Amino acid sequence: MRASHVGDRNPDRTIPRLAEITCQYWRGFPASGGYHTYERRMPIVATTLDLLREHGPAGRIFWRFGRGPWGRESFQPLLDAIGNPRQAAAEAEREACWEAQQEAYRAEQRRRAEQEAAGREARRPVCADCGAQFTDERWKAAEPGHWGTPRDTRPQLCDACKQQAIEAQRHAQQDQRERQEQEDQEVKAGASKAGGWLGRWRS
Repeated sequence: MRASHVGDRNPDRTIPRLAEITCQYWRGFPASGGYHTYERRMPIVATTLDLLREHGPAGRIFWRFGRGPWGRESFQPLLDAIGNPRQAAAEAEREACWEAQQEAYRAEQRRRAEQEAAGREARRPVCADCGAQFTDERWKAAEPGHWGTPRDTRPQLCDACKQQAIEAQRHAQQDQRERQEQEDQEVKAGASKAGGWLGRWRS
């Protein structure tokens, strides 16, 4: 029969020994970001009653198995001990780098869009009559159709000048019709007079 241990145990020897014999359960794997990953591993932390009494549960009194040698220089607050600050920092750095890349991409997209908009504005047509820039709708309507055929009767004019030109053309056509009708009436009247004089002369 084995004799049981009697008396105080020395944590400076007991805790490192316990960490050694349980390493298969808590040991992590090196990751590319300079930290260890602990997937499917169990975080095991240790402290002593003396440390708890002296510093309280919120103090730097917890040692996570495998993080440096047992001793005060390796002690951490509980949340840091059970967490993975190096992984969190590496992931935050990757996230910040990703955000910076995305912002640079968005800035480049904005710059290109501004360049395209400036180039388009430089190509925007102006009215041949009043010099006003075409609206987007007028520009689209004035562009040639398929096979380069014109889709608008006055593609060089803005909407206002186009309407004025149409009105002026309508008035000019109306005036021309009225003049033509007047000339026709004068010709008929002249022919009627000539016919009456000739008839009297023959009789």
